[in-house]
Amino acid sequence: LHNKITCMAGTLFALGLLGGLRAQPPGYTLNPTASLHLDPPSWLSCSDADEWQSLRAALSALARTEAEEVAAGTLENTFPGLPLYCVREDRDLVKWMIEGLVTETWPSDEKDAWEEFRRAQYKCSGEINGTGEPFDCDHDVGSHLCLYGTVAACSCMMSMFARHSESMADSYLGAFNAAKTMQWLLQSERKMLEFLDSSSWTVTVNDVANLVDVYRDVLAHWKETETASQLASYLRPSTSPWSPDSPARVAAEAAAQASLERIASWHWPPASTPPVSLPTMKFRDVPRSVRIWAFGTHCSVMAEPVASLATLFSQQFRFEVFWRGAADYCKFHKSSNWPVVKADLESPFRQLYDKHWHKRESHGTFEHKDSLKHPSAFVEELRALLSRDAAFQASDVATCSEPAIACLALARAGKPIIGYFGVHISFMIQDPATQVEMYKSFQEELAADPRNTLATAAPYLSMQLYSHVALELPSIRPLSLYAQPAVYSARYEKTVLLNKRPVPFWDRRLLLETFARGSGIDIQFFDAVEFKEASFEDWASCRAAIYFPYDWLQTMAFYDWINMAIPTFVPDSPMYTINRGTNSPSDFQASAWRPAHDIYPFHYSDWEDFHGRVYWWQLTDFCALPNILRFSSVSQLMQSLISQEDLWLVSAGLRKDHLVRVASSRHFWQEALLGSLSDPMPKAPSLASKV
Repeated sequence: LHNKITCMAGTLFALGLLGGLRAQPPGYTLNPTASLHLDPPSWLSCSDADEWQSLRAALSALARTEAEEVAAGTLENTFPGLPLYCVREDRDLVKWMIEGLVTETWPSDEKDAWEEFRRAQYKCSGEINGTGEPFDCDHDVGSHLCLYGTVAACSCMMSMFARHSESMADSYLGAFNAAKTMQWLLQSERKMLEFLDSSSWTVTVNDVANLVDVYRDVLAHWKETETASQLASYLRPSTSPWSPDSPARVAAEAAAQASLERIASWHWPPASTPPVSLPTMKFRDVPRSVRIWAFGTHCSVMAEPVASLATLFSQQFRFEVFWRGAADYCKFHKSSNWPVVKADLESPFRQLYDKHWHKRESHGTFEHKDSLKHPSAFVEELRALLSRDAAFQASDVATCSEPAIACLALARAGKPIIGYFGVHISFMIQDPATQVEMYKSFQEELAADPRNTLATAAPYLSMQLYSHVALELPSIRPLSLYAQPAVYSARYEKTVLLNKRPVPFWDRRLLLETFARGSGIDIQFFDAVEFKEASFEDWASCRAAIYFPYDWLQTMAFYDWINMAIPTFVPDSPMYTINRGTNSPSDFQASAWRPAHDIYPFHYSDWEDFHGRVYWWQLTDFCALPNILRFSSVSQLMQSLISQEDLWLVSAGLRKDHLVRVASSRHFWQEALLGSLSDPMPKAPSLASKV
C-alpha cells in the first residue's frame, strides 16, 4: 500500500486530490471525554414540571448513594451486571414513579402518546425564542408529559424487580409492562432514545439496552396467564452487552474486527471463476474510447464507478456514458471533468421501471416501502428493451446498482457488467423464492463470467450479503471523485450541516440550536434539505457536519462528506443497527446457503440479540474508519465544535484517509475495467427460465 501511495502521489496532485492540504501533527484525535456542562432543554429534562424535576433529582442522588454503598460493601448488589440504579427495594419510590407520575400523566387511549411527546418540543417558551423560525407552538401540549422521565421510571422499575423478584412479586406486571415499553422504544424507527444521554436523567441508552437484554426471554416467552415466579424464572443473567468495558462488548467488538480483516482479504474475481487474459493498460496519444451504459435509480451510487474510472484513468481512456433510470440525488452532480450523471425521467427504461415500481403498505411504520411488483417480468422486459436499444448494443460495458436484479438483464443481454451496490441486493424484491433464485443467478451467471465485476460500497454490506449467498464481494468504499473540486473550506464558519433523515420525531435543528444558545456557542445548524440549490461546494463550506444514522446505514452522503474532508460527527450507539431498512427483520429472510458461525457470528436482522447489535455497529464505517468523530452526548459534541483549529486537524486526517482509499482501490477499478474489455466467453445455455 505504501508503494502504491508513493507511486500515485504525482498523479493525485495533478488531479487536485491533495490541493490545499494543511500540514498538521500526525495521529491527531479529539479528546473523547471532553464535554461542556450544558443545561438540556425542558422537553428533554422536564425541568418545567416540578414533580418530574423532583424525581430526576431523587434518582440522581439515589444512584450516587447506592454506587458508594455497593463500593463500600454496605449494600449488596444482588444482580451483578445490571446498572447500579435502583438497587435497594423501595416501594414508596415505585408508587410515586409509576402510579403518581407515569400512569397519571400518560395520554388517554384516544391519543397517540408518542405524537404528544414529539409535539412537546414545540411548546412556546423562552428556549426557542430567537431562532427566526415560525414554530407552531401549543401551550397545552406537553405540560405534564415527560418522555425521558418515563424512561427513567421504567428502567428503575425493571432494575428493582430483577433484584427483588420474590419480595416484589405483586409488582410483576409493572415490571413486564416497563420492559415491553423500553423494548419498543429501543426498536422504534423514530429513534426516540437518541438524546437520552443528553437529557440529565441518570439512565443512559446503554443502561436501557442492558436491562432489556435481561428481560429478553420474559418478553419472548412469558404469558400473562403465568405467575410472577414464572416471569422471574425467565430473567437472564446480565452480561451488560452495551457497557463499554464489559467482557460481552469487548468480545463482540473483537469479532467485528476479525470480520473486517476477513472482508479486507476478499478479492474479485472468485477463485472458481475461469481466468481471462486482460488487455494491457497503455498510455496513448489519443485515449481509447469506452462506451458505458449505466442503469440505476440513485445518481450517486451509479455515478461512483464511472467517476472513479473516468478520473483515475483519464490518460488512457475517454468515456462516453449513457445514463438510464436515475432520478434521486442528481441535483448535486452539476459540473466536473468526468461524464456527469444525468437524471432520466422519460426514457423507455425509466418508464419500464415506473411501471413495475410499487409502494408497499407500511402497517403504521416508517419502513422503506419501495418494491418491484413482478421482478421476473421486469428482468425479461428490460432484457427485451435492451435488445432494441442502439446505445446499449453499441456499448462496451454496462454498470448496475439499484435495483440489483437489473444486473441480470444487462448480463443476459450480452454485455459485461460492473455491479456496485450501496444497499442489500434483494432491496425491492419481496418474494423469498425470487430472492433465492436471484442469489443463485448472481453466483452461477454473474460470478462465473470473468468479464463481470461485483462489489459493495461498505464492509457491512459485504458481510450482510455473505449470509445469503456464498460470494465474497469485496468492499470498495466510495471515493466521491464526482464531487471534485469541492474540498473542506469552512467558509460558512458558523454553519453545521445535518444529513437528510426521514425520521419524524426529534427536530434536530431546534434541539441542537437550543443547546448551542444555552452554552453561548454561536453556531447554526442546517438540514441538508434546506440547501435548496446546494452543491458539493456548499456542503464543503460548512464548519462541520453531523450524520444521524437512520434506516439505510451506509449512505453515499456520509462518504461524500468525509471524502471532501468535512469533519463529520456521528452519535455513537448500537441502537442505530435496529432499523427497518438495512437490517429489516422481514424483508431479507431467504438465503441460498448458511455460512459457518465462526465467520458469520451474528445475524444482522436479529434485533433481540444485543451482543449482535454491538458487532454490527462496529462493522459500520462510522466505527471502522479513522477520523470519524463519534459522540455520546450533545455536550461532548458542542465541546468538539468550538475549536476551528481542531476541526482543521481532523479534516487533514480525512484528506490523508481519502488518499489511501484512492490508492488502494485503483487496482480494483483497473482490473474491473480491463476485465470488462476482455474477449467474451463462449455462450452459455439459455437461462431464460430463471429470475
